[in-house]
This record gives sequence, structure tokens and C-alpha cells, in this order.
Amino acid sequence: LETDGALACIVTSIDRARGLKQKPVLVHSVAQASGPNPVHLANYNNTPTMETTGKFCADLLWQRSQLKPKDLQCAQIYDAFTPLVVGGLEDYGFCKRGEGGPFTENGRIEIGGELPVLTSGGGLSEAYVHGFNLILEGVRQIRGTSTNQVPNCNATLVTGASGVATSAVVLRGE
Repeated sequence: LETDGALACIVTSIDRARGLKQKPVLVHSVAQASGPNPVHLANYNNTPTMETTGKFCADLLWQRSQLKPKDLQCAQIYDAFTPLVVGGLEDYGFCKRGEGGPFTENGRIEIGGELPVLTSGGGLSEAYVHGFNLILEGVRQIRGTSTNQVPNCNATLVTGASGVATSAVVLRGE
């Protein structure tokens, strides 16, 4: 489902951000990757499921970060297709390979759960603007201004789609 939408984020130095009206949100760690086979979605029958582009991206992201999955209060995992969320939970280390489905059960990914995921509803429930809405929701969570606020949120993950060349960012408060 394609939808119309618009949003913007200002990226600037921390010194400049401190002088602005809104609470600054820091880009803590970033990564992008394609892995050895970036056509996973088109050629998935010949690709080992362990070798997703999300996994390669996650490995780079966590190498560059002092924070780890256990340090995050929520995650905005790209969800153009529902299975991407399950795979993202596995790729980014919130659970082991093959445990993504069960990880989502019993309220674990709801507000108040162990790891709230897609707190704005994501692309499947909010709007599909190719994942940029997930960055905005990550910023809102850190600022404490989300309509579905996770209590005491100081760090969140935002991911792109796994299976194609992808990227991810860890956002955090000061």
C-alpha cells in the first residue's frame, strides 16, 4: 500500500542542536551493508537464511556502538512485510536465529513489554513512507513525545529492510 506522507528531521551538530527548541537526539551508531548476496529477496532459495543483509548490517552496527541490544528500550524494525520484523529481531540480536516468532508472543513487543517494537504502528499500520517514519518515531521516543511512549526511553534501534542493501541506526538521548 503506497500512501502520501511527509516528515522531516534536522541533522546538525550537538552544539547547534542544544540551542534549538526540541530536545536533541544523538545518532549514536550507524551502519549499512549488502553482504555477499544483496538479492536475498529475489534469490532466497539459494541463500542461507543466516546470511541476510540485516545480519551483516547488525554486525557492523554493534561493532561501532557502546550500546548493545539489551541496552535499548524499544526498536523500530522496518516492516514493509511482517516477516521482516521477525527476521530483524533475530538479525539485530534481540533473540537467537529461529526464535523471532516466539519472541513476539505474550506481549513482549507491546508497550510495557520487554522490547516494544514499531511503537507508532510502523509501515503496515501508520503510513508507508519507506521507513523514514520509523526514524521520526525513534526521535519521538527519545524526546518523550510519542503518542505511544515507552517509559524512560533513552535508546532505540531503527532499521531498514533486510534482504536488500540495508542500513540501521541507534538513536539515543544525551
